[in-house]
Amino acid sequence: IGENSFATTTSMESMFKGCSTLVSLTLPKGFGLGVEDTMNMFRECANLKEVAFAEGFGMRVTEAASMFEDCSSLVSVVWPQGFCSEATYMNYIFSNCYSFVNIPANFTFGQAGSQRSGCFSIRDIDFYYAPILYSGSDPDVFAYDWDSDNRVFNPSMSGT
Repeated sequence: IGENSFATTTSMESMFKGCSTLVSLTLPKGFGLGVEDTMNMFRECANLKEVAFAEGFGMRVTEAASMFEDCSSLVSVVWPQGFCSEATYMNYIFSNCYSFVNIPANFTFGQAGSQRSGCFSIRDIDFYYAPILYSGSDPDVFAYDWDSDNRVFNPSMSGT
């Protein structure tokens, strides 16, 4: 994927969905600068461990539902400041990401009143109450209903 690839594309819905061979991805400068929809973008990429987005990606995203849902090996996501800050639909963005325990410090739940049910939900009983850590300061993250997602959020462990 080259620099400025998909710069004018507005939808990346299901772009990599179900790609079992994808393990790590670093998206270059200029990639997807105009994207508004990342729904299911990496959904069901069971072997995906890390994704790094370049500066500017996701600044216009309004739909991010299920973006990483069922990425059970995911451990790291690096995204630019302001990613999803305009999002109104973030339901299940990290649902069933059992290995994902460190929320990026610059994570935000997007627009006030945005839909965000099940963002970090765990459906497999073997992983119920998996810990989740966060070193950021978004009050919506602290106020989120972690218990409904079968997760344990412990701010004293997250460095805040």
